[in-house]
Amino acid sequence: MRIAVIHSNPDYLLGSRLPLLRHLRRRFEVVALAPGLGAAHQAELSRYGIRGSRISLNPTGLNPVADAIDTFRLARQLRRMRLDAVLTNTLKPVTLGTFASVLAGVPRRYALISGLGFAFIRDGGRAGVRRRIVSAVAALEYRAALRRNRRVVFHNVDDMQQFVDAGICPADRAGRVNGSGVDTHEYEMAPPVGGPSFISVSRLLIDKGVREYMEAARILKSRIPEATFLLVGDVDRNPRAIDPDEVRGYVRAGVIEWPGHAQDVRPLLRKAGVFVMPSYREGLPRSTLEAMAMGRAVVTTDVPGCRETVVDGENGLLVPVRDVQALVAAMEQLARDPARVAAMGRASRRIAEEVFDTEVVHRQLDEVMGW
Repeated sequence: MRIAVIHSNPDYLLGSRLPLLRHLRRRFEVVALAPGLGAAHQAELSRYGIRGSRISLNPTGLNPVADAIDTFRLARQLRRMRLDAVLTNTLKPVTLGTFASVLAGVPRRYALISGLGFAFIRDGGRAGVRRRIVSAVAALEYRAALRRNRRVVFHNVDDMQQFVDAGICPADRAGRVNGSGVDTHEYEMAPPVGGPSFISVSRLLIDKGVREYMEAARILKSRIPEATFLLVGDVDRNPRAIDPDEVRGYVRAGVIEWPGHAQDVRPLLRKAGVFVMPSYREGLPRSTLEAMAMGRAVVTTDVPGCRETVVDGENGLLVPVRDVQALVAAMEQLARDPARVAAMGRASRRIAEEVFDTEVVHRQLDEVMGW
């Protein structure tokens, strides 16, 4: 059988979704589709017996005419592939990809909702008005698309329940798995080195809580000068991106270290004892799972997607969203208690092995999908 996996970003397709693609390869002939998927991506995919192909799709565009054109183009492309199934992931692929799959006559359609993102984060002011408009449009598109999928898989209970309660996704087609998982053999337990040290790994977006992390680092640095703070992530073109000059200001002040994007985060995770993810909302952050697998205590926000990774007080601490002072208090607790950090790190590793290992997640996915 032949399945196409459609994603909005080729780098994330090969990063976060490569374990899934390799798992699907055990039972399907797999084609990976994404806009901007180039020769280097295709070469990497081919190493695992997966064919890659570029598609025309604007992941962030709001032009309905352009979206309609992309949908018909994608339908022609899918029809030529003679597919048995399609698995879509992220907003545009799930909506437009589903419509294209229907037009192409693909008999089995599945959707993966790994997170709700910008459109469903509650905010006030002018940004809140734009967000509500985008959210309303996205909800209508999702509602039309998800009814045309056999199964819809979510990465956390909150997202699934929100969509079911709002009538966006039929309850009898909704299921949940524990995120995208983490390979606990690839991310091995590694005791942290040195004194109080923190790391945050994310895209440099406002909604990832990057500003809160940098400001918490500034406050805590004044109290514990020997503490270190790593921020790992690259400049982003997203409208909610943080100006790199803002980040450089904290670097110049000696508050944080900013190495930029890291292809392999493991060497950087080994330098820190505590992983910090102050995001406003997630599906289920893979970066947190990677940190947990390596035995890191976690400080994260009590919001959908983030709260799933922490048993509060056992492997980390939960803090209110957008609350810098609460974030400082949690980070300071751990900075002053290395024995607790070590114990939480061991608990994180155990949870990663038992709950979030890729083999566990893929078995869940197979059961929910009913391939």
